[in-house]
Amino acid sequence: MNNIYNELKNKKILILGFGREGKSTYNFIRKELKDIHLGVADKVESIKNDELIKHDEKVTLHLGEDYLKCMKDYDMVIKSPGIILEDSSEIENITSQTDMFLKQYSKNIIGVTGTKGKTTIVTLITHILKNAGVDVVLVGNVGVPAFDQIENIGKDTTIIYELSSFQLEYICNSPRIAIMLNMFKDHLSNHGTLENYQKAKFNIVKHQNDKDIFIYNKDNDVVNGFAIDINVKSKKISISQMDTEGTDVCVVKDYITYNGEQVYNLNNKRNLIGDHNIYNMMAVIAACKLLNISNDDIENSIYSYKPEPHRLEYVGTYGEIRFYNDSQATIPEPTMEGIKALKNVDTLIVGGHDKGVDYKGIADFLVESNVRNILCVYDTGKKVYDMAYNRNENQNVLYLDGLEEAVSIAKEVTEKGKTCLMSPASASFGAFKDYKERGEKFKEFVARR
Repeated sequence: MNNIYNELKNKKILILGFGREGKSTYNFIRKELKDIHLGVADKVESIKNDELIKHDEKVTLHLGEDYLKCMKDYDMVIKSPGIILEDSSEIENITSQTDMFLKQYSKNIIGVTGTKGKTTIVTLITHILKNAGVDVVLVGNVGVPAFDQIENIGKDTTIIYELSSFQLEYICNSPRIAIMLNMFKDHLSNHGTLENYQKAKFNIVKHQNDKDIFIYNKDNDVVNGFAIDINVKSKKISISQMDTEGTDVCVVKDYITYNGEQVYNLNNKRNLIGDHNIYNMMAVIAACKLLNISNDDIENSIYSYKPEPHRLEYVGTYGEIRFYNDSQATIPEPTMEGIKALKNVDTLIVGGHDKGVDYKGIADFLVESNVRNILCVYDTGKKVYDMAYNRNENQNVLYLDGLEEAVSIAKEVTEKGKTCLMSPASASFGAFKDYKERGEKFKEFVARR
């Protein structure tokens, strides 16, 4: 911790973005450096009334549309993940809470990234390690700013860090163990290009050395491409459901195996369903075996693990119809995986905010599927509707006003004994604050009589 404060001393510091992580950074700095002058920059002007800073006479505020223009006036810019910089090529003073934390604690950190599955992986690893008696803390994109946990970190604490592309964008340090599960098109409206998005993700291993470890999914072409890159210096541990030859973690005769050892029987009862969750479990098992966690501890903890809400979450049975909430499916791939995992989906509610993702693949998938009712809502729902309507005479494809109407129609058209799945394949913005609010609204509409 002292090393971080030493890095901050005698510098003119700007906190760029004053959301959850920006406030965390402010609190951390003020805990030891009470007299240092700070800048706070944010597009939202109302933060000037925030109780945390409105009485701090040693803070200069840069608010409104031109809030980014002050960056060159500071020695160090501590950027929050939500801030998008269209052109930062001339700015050399950008860092982040993530990078400062990695620099201090990288040897203790298991960092996890990927387009989907991050939260499941980090919460499952944390669950297993806690049950095994390991001193562990969970930080990052899961909702806990890293600086908020510093007081709970000792010399031997294992830190599980969920890392988004935005957190990885401006880092010069990598974790000792890095996990990259998959890579799909996402956040293109923020990163600009797929190349920029992938470049940000790649930073999780870019700064590793030959004593570090990279756990990767060789079944994902983009991730596998990263792994075979000549510039990756770390020891590589591969996972695959499709290939056993030369694979460290794979499936053999219904067992997840680690270097040939049978670790977990996939016939065991568990709450993690679908092939995508098998990949999640494989990555977790690789990390746990590196930490010498016993097979019994792994098996017992997978059995007791309950997935986070909004991820193929069983809502309940109403009118003999099973309802599932998969609001966290913000791109097409997890929606398709959810349909395959649940197997008896009769009605799908799909659509949301358009982030520039291609929907032809999911439209083709749905037309060939056994989903009988495709209820389309919002911007991307219109895209799916236009691409799927009238292509399968056995399907009922409708474009509706919104989620509330879609749930009402779903209750009428879904066959008794089958499933209605809300899996938007899209972001929530516009109609909802975030995917969590969307999921809660879905559950509210489902429960209505």
